[in-house]
Amino acid sequence: MHAYVKYLEQVLGVQKVLVDRKDLLSDGVRGEGLTVSSALPTDFEIPAFFYSSQGPVKAGQFFQKVRLAIINEVENLNDSVFQNKEVSELFLKMKAALKLPDSQVLVLDCVMNDRNLIPAEFLKIAEAQGVLVFTRSPGSSDSVQEIGDAKWVEAYSPSQLLEHPEDKKSAWSQMQLLMKELN
Repeated sequence: MHAYVKYLEQVLGVQKVLVDRKDLLSDGVRGEGLTVSSALPTDFEIPAFFYSSQGPVKAGQFFQKVRLAIINEVENLNDSVFQNKEVSELFLKMKAALKLPDSQVLVLDCVMNDRNLIPAEFLKIAEAQGVLVFTRSPGSSDSVQEIGDAKWVEAYSPSQLLEHPEDKKSAWSQMQLLMKELN
């Protein structure tokens, strides 16, 4: 929840967030760490929040199946492909290099408490042949993982590449690996 509140403050400019537990539960937002009691716990966890270019993905919203989903892990405003101009420009170049029409690509920013939950949370809102997760610290695997019906690969995020251009070769290699699997 802390990451979500941070995102609301830094990305959306919200200054104060009041949350009623009934609203959280009735909207279908549930996490493994969310416990039901008479008072809202101060340290409960909601696994992940996704944001498209139109704003927050609502509970129950489901995207049509796409060829590629790009999930950009967001820790703060500087990481967002929708909010940070420099990150957005690099992201658009990276996306163009994949040579897929926009209609076949779903792009989401993701704020989460536990990155291991991204696949399970993503599968609640979308289907894709392949999923490219942009993160500041991708796993060391040079292989494609199969999760559900999709092939998943992690690569350095555009914000990481702006700070550490030496990681571009690795990111490009991971992107090519996934595209090879999709073709």
